[in-house]
Amino acid sequence: MTTFRAACIQVNAGNDLHANIETASKLVRQAKASGADLILLPENVAMMEWGREKLLAKSAPAENHPAIAAFKALARETETWLHGGTLHIQLDDGRLANRTYMFDPAGRQIAQYDKI
Repeated sequence: MTTFRAACIQVNAGNDLHANIETASKLVRQAKASGADLILLPENVAMMEWGREKLLAKSAPAENHPAIAAFKALARETETWLHGGTLHIQLDDGRLANRTYMFDPAGRQIAQYDKI
């Protein structure tokens, strides 16, 4: 029988994207050090902001979203399966998606899901 250890991380995200990514990354490293093989981050892990204009100003397209790059690297660094919570992603048509990503231990994105 194969077993694994999962860790569910909770953060109190604010409106500073980079500080939130740093906090989540620290907690992921702690979970890995405690033996986690699968680590799950929460909704809005990288930013909690109110108002459409503020959300748009602080969001990014998937291609250059700092949280995606950070979480890919973090999955690779920790060699864990990492669910990247949800992120505000700018779409080409001006809308925002609340998107979730899954990364494998090599840091590859293996899945995504949008809630628009």
